[in-house]
Amino acid sequence: MLKHLAALAALALIAPTGMARAQPWENNRIAEMLVSELSPTGAMAGGQWFVSAQLLTAGTLGLGIIHAHIPGSAGSVSIHAALFRWTADGWTKSGNIDGLFGYEPKDAAFFPDRVEVSTLMPGPNDPRCCPTLIKRWSIDLQSGQAVPIN
Repeated sequence: MLKHLAALAALALIAPTGMARAQPWENNRIAEMLVSELSPTGAMAGGQWFVSAQLLTAGTLGLGIIHAHIPGSAGSVSIHAALFRWTADGWTKSGNIDGLFGYEPKDAAFFPDRVEVSTLMPGPNDPRCCPTLIKRWSIDLQSGQAVPIN
């Protein structure tokens, strides 16, 4: 029950991006999938969902990114991300993403060999609460490794 409540509470933070727009019931299913597949705690503090195409056909890519509260911390979160592919059975996780950092992922772009996404990172003079530096990441589709490109 807690898992489902956390997923529903995070719906306001999950917004489909790119050309595809999910219906509200799809947002529920995507939030539950992201919690189930990515969260080490069974809940999430927020998340984002990106898709590579307007029409879901075999092989369409999805990028799921969540932030989960770190138990025992005073509001700190960890980031968890994975690539998904659309199949006849729906979304299937194709691999975890390593090396991605930051908050408020946005502007995902899908390429044949990679996915690029931007996140907010703390700048040199930013307090921990308020990151302002935009960092662009490249995620290799084969290895799942994220590396900064700016």
